[in-house]
Amino acid sequence: MICALAGAALYVVTSEPHKIRKQLTLAVVSFIAGVYCAGVAADIITAVINAALSHLSPPVQVKVTPPIGALVAATISVTVLLRLMRKSRTASPPGLGRE
Repeated sequence: MICALAGAALYVVTSEPHKIRKQLTLAVVSFIAGVYCAGVAADIITAVINAALSHLSPPVQVKVTPPIGALVAATISVTVLLRLMRKSRTASPPGLGRE
């Protein structure tokens, strides 16, 4: 849980300036995503690292802990959310595109 909070804090410290309400909302979303997606993110990171390390001789295995997964999930969730929000502002609605 501390790493999810760290991921949310990382977002708040490094993000571009937003209104305080929006920034707090995104920090809460980041924290919740970090808590709920910690295990899945840790498993994905473990799989990616082990796929690369399996080519070594002798093969090496690592295990990424859920706190690291929480940190990564918290950071990625807000990044994806901000990109979707930015894209939705610039995209034209379906059916109203240029023809």
